[in-house]
Amino acid sequence: MASLRAPWWDGVNWVLNALGFLGALLLQALLATILILRRRPGTAAFCILAGFVGLLVTQLAKALIDRSRPAEAVVLSDSGSYPSGHVSATTVLLVVLALLIGRLWAWIISLLGILSMMLSRTYLAAHWLMDVVGAACFSIGVVLLLWIAFQRACVQENVDAERILTWRARAARRRRAEGRAESAPQ
Repeated sequence: MASLRAPWWDGVNWVLNALGFLGALLLQALLATILILRRRPGTAAFCILAGFVGLLVTQLAKALIDRSRPAEAVVLSDSGSYPSGHVSATTVLLVVLALLIGRLWAWIISLLGILSMMLSRTYLAAHWLMDVVGAACFSIGVVLLLWIAFQRACVQENVDAERILTWRARAARRRRAEGRAESAPQ
């Protein structure tokens, strides 16, 4: 990866470095807050728990395995190379989003985001290839196991929200129709 270094790629990877761990966790918290405000507590709980368990599994694995980082690292990172915290946090966020959106385009964008973070962490020599692959596998596994437990609640909240939107749309059409009927000349 060192032979691929160029100023433009350095800039892109510095941005990914800044957004990867803390940025992904903050976006996960923002998503959970929006879900709570939208009255989707089960989906918000899934989002929060996925972020927390993903972070916990990653930090436990780092402590247990205690693998050293590459010597030529371009960025400063915490202790333990395996698994990558940046890739774990990004993977959890993007897989949660893809599951909640439930569309092919969301899965494609999530896959591209995960691969970008994996490449970034190896480009910056912060991790070995197996560190980023392991982080993605851990995180995908955690999110999918939690999805098994929360899927029914998340789907039901979507159905309920769609019913509420349909009801509001019908009510708005009735109000408009009644308003036109009252204002029509007789």
